[in-house]
Amino acid sequence: MSIFSKICNWFMATSTWIQALTWFVASQIVYFTMLFVTIPAIQNKANGMKMFDLMTTGYSPQYVTSFLEAIGETGRKLYLTNQMPLDLIYPSLMAITGALFIALFSKKINHRLGVILFIPIFGAVFDYFENIMVAVMLLSFPNIPKPIALFASLFTVLKTILDTLYLVLLVVLFVIFLYKIIRGKRKIEGRSANSK
Repeated sequence: MSIFSKICNWFMATSTWIQALTWFVASQIVYFTMLFVTIPAIQNKANGMKMFDLMTTGYSPQYVTSFLEAIGETGRKLYLTNQMPLDLIYPSLMAITGALFIALFSKKINHRLGVILFIPIFGAVFDYFENIMVAVMLLSFPNIPKPIALFASLFTVLKTILDTLYLVLLVVLFVIFLYKIIRGKRKIEGRSANSK
């Protein structure tokens, strides 16, 4: 049995709604802290330029240099010491949350759909690669190696694609999950009515 099968089977066997909701709450606390605290603090110094995480279609080495110049030393320090620690926690929280919900929905719909749980996991992997590249760029400024900036952009795009796909599939699974529950209740009610 491959490592992927073991991971999938583990999530399918052990996932509970309490676990999924707990991880979801934890992930949202970190997400909203970044969204309303650390990201605005950095963006306020960027003269209208977006942070790398928000550049969903990627960015050029020139943009990297311009952005890091724009936010100044204070902004770069905020990025490295405030934003980065949170962004090292968030991908894991999101991946585990997603995998748990996908496993729970798949158990109700079709066990084979459990393989979808690897989409948020791989999204998190690319998010970590992006974070590593961003940390290198922050530490090496102003002499940022061009390949590092290009890889950072690539990982941002790949992360965005996988995260978007994951969220779309999660909504689809949720809708099917609700439909199955409603249909199941109607069948039970129909049987009860027929037996009277």
